[in-house]
Amino acid sequence: MKPSASIYGLRRQHVLIFVSGVLMGIFSSHLLDMPKMTTNRILKQIKVINDIGDPQSFVNEHEGGHHAGEDVIANELAKKVRVYALILTMPASKHTKALHVKATWARRFNGYTFISSEDDKDLPSVRAVPKEGREALWEKTRYAMLYAYKKHLNDFDFFMKADDDTYVIVENLRYLLLNHDPDQPILMGRRFAVCLNTTSCLFSTVLLICY
Repeated sequence: MKPSASIYGLRRQHVLIFVSGVLMGIFSSHLLDMPKMTTNRILKQIKVINDIGDPQSFVNEHEGGHHAGEDVIANELAKKVRVYALILTMPASKHTKALHVKATWARRFNGYTFISSEDDKDLPSVRAVPKEGREALWEKTRYAMLYAYKKHLNDFDFFMKADDDTYVIVENLRYLLLNHDPDQPILMGRRFAVCLNTTSCLFSTVLLICY
């Protein structure tokens, strides 16, 4: 005996009710999760904003993934060509320049010190002049060379004098110096036409002794 049309209709109605209930359950679950998803998204955005505003704590981690092994040559160069940076700055530029220099290229040197008009352990910086001014640039440079001679003469091969508006690709610098002998008096640099009383330069340990 064949089922009647009314039975077929009843079964189809039950299936539709079941499917509708499943869809309503999925939809309701999604609605309940939306506040949590929105909160997580906002927290991630806040974290990104905080990272951007905090350059001194920024570290570009590249220990694994597609960056793995990229620093092998750079690490070998850092052992063979030891370069110390002497970076001229001022207290007014600490948060706008010096901290960003520290967070980026300065830490790729074998060592560095900021030369300023006040001592600051955070950078770190040493007090070279009593007050800032363009007329104090040579005195700060002279102090930087004396500081390197007294503190680090036998610890590094080359010393670089730079400013807080400089950007240095340190690996390229080491590659340039690789075939130069630090036991020879070497001076590299450029005198700026707009300011004849200051020079961006790099010098060897022996030149520091001659000075």
